[in-house]
Amino acid sequence: PSRDCIVSASIDGVVKVWSVSRAGKLKQVSFFLAQPHFTDTNNVGRRSSLTEIMVVPGTSILVCGFDEGTVQAWALDTEARIAVDSQQLEARTPFWNKNQHSQKVTSIRSSEHRERFATSSLDATIVVWEVGTRRKPLSGNGSISNLNKTIGNGKLSLHITPLQAFSVDAPVIDVCFVGDSGALLAVLSGRLVWLDGT
Repeated sequence: PSRDCIVSASIDGVVKVWSVSRAGKLKQVSFFLAQPHFTDTNNVGRRSSLTEIMVVPGTSILVCGFDEGTVQAWALDTEARIAVDSQQLEARTPFWNKNQHSQKVTSIRSSEHRERFATSSLDATIVVWEVGTRRKPLSGNGSISNLNKTIGNGKLSLHITPLQAFSVDAPVIDVCFVGDSGALLAVLSGRLVWLDGT
């Protein structure tokens, strides 16, 4: 989120934000549980395991990927100072939630353009997402869907939308943006694939 903050996460879904003092000491400033529920192939409900995290550069937006294909985002609170107590760990609702992939999310990577990031999955798909803000309408009841997060003075909302999707012929292990053209390099089992982006 900033040069003096670090975000850590574990497979059990616990996300922690740490501040770094000038003396180089770490202090935990916030924490929450990021674990969506889903029904597996045996029709049994269970919690998903967290597989990937990324903070969108220049923002306090944390994007997480999970083992059943969900991608979610939270606005991190990096200023709050809390008494760390594992008994008070709360499950926070993400402001953005997508089931774009059907299997484990294997990577989340940002582009040189801060407004874009890509997710890849073992289901052989890659999705490029666009992050942006838009002015909230003046009329209406003021409610915001789970795809938006009110920011700043409340007159703008953050939105994340799919920009482009790719299907390849094998599970995707990793993906990265190449330069500023929007092109992607995907790592499949034993080979690399070049994808022309927008």
